[in-house]
Amino acid sequence: MLFRCNALGAEYVDKDQHWRGIYFLQKASAMAPGRMEPLINLAVAYAELGLYRKANDYFAEAVKIDPAYGPLLANLRIFSRAGLLDEKILSGLAPGGLGDSALPAAPPPGKGK
Repeated sequence: MLFRCNALGAEYVDKDQHWRGIYFLQKASAMAPGRMEPLINLAVAYAELGLYRKANDYFAEAVKIDPAYGPLLANLRIFSRAGLLDEKILSGLAPGGLGDSALPAAPPPGKGK
């Protein structure tokens, strides 16, 4: 049931039905509070709605669980480059935890796809 709720929630978010997706992602997160996937998906869903503080809350929760989790770090890089990441979240990572030096710089706003 957990995986079904997470997958269904992510699918709704992908179809721009964010609130419906959030409903299922919250169910998935409640079923397994320590699972990373629903937390990351919730953060992305809220960010896409422009609710960055809420997105940061979910990212912070995920960092507490596993600060080295690859998919989490990939999403944190994107959020950080967009200037949307709460800097307090970075304190939960090891120095250089996002590995930004190995990645190309993000394009200026409005210049990328």
